[in-house]
Amino acid sequence: MKAAIKSAIGIVFLIGVLVWFLNDSEIFHECVNNQKDHVAYHNLKKDNSGLPIILSIYRDCAWEAVHKNHESLTALFTLVLGLSTIALWLATRTLASQSALDTRIIQRAYMSVTPMGIEKFVKGPFYSCDVLFKNVGHLPARNVRWFFDRIFSDDGFLNNFPIVDERFEGKNVVPPGTEMRLGGNAIENASFEAARKRPIENWLYVWGEVRYDDGFGADRYTKFCHRYNMRSARPDSGYWIKPKSARYHIYGNDAD
Repeated sequence: MKAAIKSAIGIVFLIGVLVWFLNDSEIFHECVNNQKDHVAYHNLKKDNSGLPIILSIYRDCAWEAVHKNHESLTALFTLVLGLSTIALWLATRTLASQSALDTRIIQRAYMSVTPMGIEKFVKGPFYSCDVLFKNVGHLPARNVRWFFDRIFSDDGFLNNFPIVDERFEGKNVVPPGTEMRLGGNAIENASFEAARKRPIENWLYVWGEVRYDDGFGADRYTKFCHRYNMRSARPDSGYWIKPKSARYHIYGNDAD
């Protein structure tokens, strides 16, 4: 359908060029006037049967004008053809650039970050706050480095999650579909118990950022912020907080 519309536009354009050429041609107008005099044009105006003769006059004079000015007309259409070729080249170049961009968007590496809950250390008086990095793209993520931190707060709408460049670590390669589990700063038992036992509602925020090469040499990032309600730390779970209790906070999550 689009091809038919483009062809129709091209034909209309060429007809318009031809009409402009004839309208500007002295040979064409002189020929028409001479032919009209020979067939008594003023009498034929009142007779509809004269229409075919009038059309034949315009046809013959158009041919004569084209024949006598064929060099100029050829140059004009050559110019039009050249401009059309340039336009086609630009359109093809734009399409190729867009295709390359689409390929990068589809094939590049994408790092996602999933909360893994709060668990006690196997040894030592600490709790861990882990996250799971996963490359959900189609190319290896290279130079993968990360930063994350945690804080207790009674503000359920906390909006202050600084990213500290000096604390980034790691230089990993994560192939497509691969998961990488990491832990942040350990939480001491005393701090965890104090936050859990507070009489008012209290939250634990785990936030950070992972940076990586997307497979095409571009540096990308995924920022994350997970919120845990400390009331989820119940005795029947050993005071662990399961991953399903985590929430993606309304602030601190972003990616490119």
